[in-house]
Amino acid sequence: MKVRIKKILEEKGRSIYWLAIQCNVTYKSMFNLVNNKTSSVKFMLLERICNVLEVTPNDVILILKIKIGAFEPHLVYINI
Repeated sequence: MKVRIKKILEEKGRSIYWLAIQCNVTYKSMFNLVNNKTSSVKFMLLERICNVLEVTPNDVILILKIKIGAFEPHLVYINI
């Protein structure tokens, strides 16, 4: 899985610091989440992020699906 929060923030002209304040979490926690340096996220935080950014979980989370082809495996990005 991969989060797309950084891209969404760029599109909306907002910073990680701004989002951390809005979601009432530390900058370090939000920075790690935005930069895909965490392995989990609580549903409550995901809901706050979606509400603040006015997006859905589908916009935020990208599922990486590995396809094994005839020659070599490759990643395919799909929305949930």
